[in-house]
Amino acid sequence: MKKQQTILIVEDEAEIREGIRILLSGESYTILEAENGEQALRKMNLQVDLVILDVMMPGISGLRVCEEIRKTSTVPILFLTAKAQESDKLIGLTAGGDDYLVKPFSYAELIARVKALLRRYCVYQGKGQPGATYENDTLSVCGVTIALDHNQVWVKGEERDLTEIEYQILRLLMQKPQWTFSAQAIYESIWNEPYFPISNGTVMVHIRKLRTKIEENPQNPARCGERATGLDGRTAMGQNKKRRSILAEFSILLVALGVLCGSLFFALNKGVGAALESYLLSSDVLEQATQQRVSNLQEYVTENQVSTSDAQALTQWIRGKPLTLMEVYRDSVLVYSSSPSYSVESAGDTWTATELEEAPYYDWISYYTVEFADGEAQVVLYSNELFQYSTYATIVEIIFCAALFLTGCLVAFQRTARYIRQLSQEIQAMESGDLDRAITVRGGNDLTALAECLDAMRVAFRAQQEREAQTYAANQALISEMSHDLRTPLTTLLLYTEILRYGKYQGEEQLHAYLDRVDEKAQQIKQLAENILEYSLAAQNRPVELQEPLPAQEVLGEALHEALTYLSQCGYTYELALDFGEAQIAVHIPYIRRLVDNISSNILKYADRRFPVQVQAGTEGPWFFLRFRNRKGGGELARQGTGVGLSSLRSMMERMGGSIQVEQTGMAFQITLEFPLSHEKKENA
Repeated sequence: MKKQQTILIVEDEAEIREGIRILLSGESYTILEAENGEQALRKMNLQVDLVILDVMMPGISGLRVCEEIRKTSTVPILFLTAKAQESDKLIGLTAGGDDYLVKPFSYAELIARVKALLRRYCVYQGKGQPGATYENDTLSVCGVTIALDHNQVWVKGEERDLTEIEYQILRLLMQKPQWTFSAQAIYESIWNEPYFPISNGTVMVHIRKLRTKIEENPQNPARCGERATGLDGRTAMGQNKKRRSILAEFSILLVALGVLCGSLFFALNKGVGAALESYLLSSDVLEQATQQRVSNLQEYVTENQVSTSDAQALTQWIRGKPLTLMEVYRDSVLVYSSSPSYSVESAGDTWTATELEEAPYYDWISYYTVEFADGEAQVVLYSNELFQYSTYATIVEIIFCAALFLTGCLVAFQRTARYIRQLSQEIQAMESGDLDRAITVRGGNDLTALAECLDAMRVAFRAQQEREAQTYAANQALISEMSHDLRTPLTTLLLYTEILRYGKYQGEEQLHAYLDRVDEKAQQIKQLAENILEYSLAAQNRPVELQEPLPAQEVLGEALHEALTYLSQCGYTYELALDFGEAQIAVHIPYIRRLVDNISSNILKYADRRFPVQVQAGTEGPWFFLRFRNRKGGGELARQGTGVGLSSLRSMMERMGGSIQVEQTGMAFQITLEFPLSHEKKENA
């Protein structure tokens, strides 16, 4: 007897699973069903011959399930999904899938692909799948400890009560303590939904609440031993530091260089002057120099037959000796002096000194005898070589200090010019589109402030690019997810039409039941189209005008009463715990009715009528909350998909300054609307 082949259908939509099961059961297959990835992995065994696997599921995605199966099994996998783009198919096949069938599909195509995969697989039977193991553990970072397998958190040994969303966010951040998470990364990781710009407020609200529970000072959160600035250290310090102008900086530089070079000149002048004076005024040097000058004078006198009265010839000789003073004495009487204050009178070819008798003669002065044409005479030669060499030394010192001053200025200017060129190159790189290259921030002047502003602008541009890319990706994801959400009920509708077409029903009762499901799916498609329109209106960036603060009971009471009355007429019971008190909220009234209607509509679709719907209202800190809690029945409110209904709720709440929280634990579902309290009445009082 031929062995009956086993097919595992993994699909989160119960009606699609049922339709596929009905169609395949007629082919004598054994059918196993799993509504999520966890169940699928538990049901995988050696008896499974084919896996029909949905891609988009809550919890573990189909791609992840495929990867886990491929670790130990070669069982054929047929992806069944609404994602129809070529890139989606490539991703699925790369993950380990054997075939790809896009929703909606026909019965004939499904059967053909199933038989082809089973035919190939029967040649080589796959191996079994070992069971998974789980380990209970904790994680500690900077005084915060969390249990990795359940919601339990301790801060410095003290247990803190966190919501499931807050716990998941904290766990995500603590597992990568050195990472920087964007709002998009947090949202998509925690909520398992595509990120839209309006979702940023949702993340921020939960982060703010998380800080109030784990931080000593939520207004100034701490990073592992240091205070967080919200900016990197360089930028934060740069904003607090007083900046000097370039003019002031260069003025200070010039003054500093001037003082340095002036001090150096003073020291050099004093030191060199003292050295020259010590050398040139020594007796040996003076005597030697004087003897040499006297010898030169004697040669000149002898060669030219100069007499003591020939003042012109003597003056001509002395002119070739700068800084030299000569006096000629005859019989202890001054007969010639090269000093400008000494005057002579002309008498033909000879010069006669006036007041010769009054000329001084000093015993302490060295007199040198020179043979003139008219006899011997005593000569005194004074040479101020010290002044001459001191002047030369001073000139050299001035040139050296001036060169040093100019060199210092040029070095400073060159450094600034080099920094300006570097900034220019980095600006050009930024202009060309390279926003990853940081602007160099150096120094503490106007250029530093300019560089910081440029770098901040670069960061802003890059963030804008990332936001634009995220928006584009979100739009693409929204289109893809909307396609999925439309294809899912459409697939169910077509499955039941195929069942009806091929007559795979038993009796009139089952026929009418299938027709009812066809009608239900058609209505679901209609409702989904309306939800998409509602989301598009709510997601618009048009500002909403909030009304003046009113009592919460007045704002919410009427819409809540109508919704509960309608639920009661539909067979639901409810429990109320409403404490409006004197709370006042500022809202957009049209949004309130849409919010309550949307929530009540989902309760009608998915809540279990056997359990009462719990409605609570009250104040928590700066918030007024309205909470709905119920048990899920046959449907699933927050399944993997676009979540356009939930996204529209978030958009409306955030545009009113509030937030929305959704929590699911097992079959329990809870949704909480939070409105900021208004204290206008108290302030006016």
